[in-house]
Amino acid sequence: MAWYGSPNGFALSTGFAMDGGRGGAGGAGRVAGPGGVGEGARINDEGMNIFTMARFPVHLGPGQGGQGGAGQGPTGIGGAGGAGAPGKVIHKLVNVVPADVGKLAGLSDLRMSTNDFCKQNQLDSHVASILIGARYKKVSALLRLQEGTLEEIGCKPGEVAGIKGALKKLLRKNGIKTENLN
Repeated sequence: MAWYGSPNGFALSTGFAMDGGRGGAGGAGRVAGPGGVGEGARINDEGMNIFTMARFPVHLGPGQGGQGGAGQGPTGIGGAGGAGAPGKVIHKLVNVVPADVGKLAGLSDLRMSTNDFCKQNQLDSHVASILIGARYKKVSALLRLQEGTLEEIGCKPGEVAGIKGALKKLLRKNGIKTENLN
């Protein structure tokens, strides 16, 4: 992660660059292992907004895949190199409008268990199991989720849409507005 541009910080070319990660090398063997995925740089939408408002260009670099493992012996097969994932901006699953953020403090529904939330909103028990297994035990934790996290823990796109819709419905029921960013 680095600033780039002129040393005095006043040039129009000043900006922010963040490189992606580097995947690990695959293990050696008769049939060698593949190289690891190099994850791209990530920044949350709030951080991105700060740079955008300040008119700083942002470069989110891709990851670099790891080297494939070496095949051993006369008939050894080398491992494939790892993939490099692109950089991306991460958004919250649900964005509360700034004027309504203060209303969250006294909202008793945030203390509701994830299991009860899923039952109340007719979300599959499988979804509740995934969320609870990942330690999202209360609705308050679900509101902190970022897009992509649910897929990473095993939710399917339709399940993600169901969770997002249920959270927005709960907030609307309590007079809290959400931004329609996603």
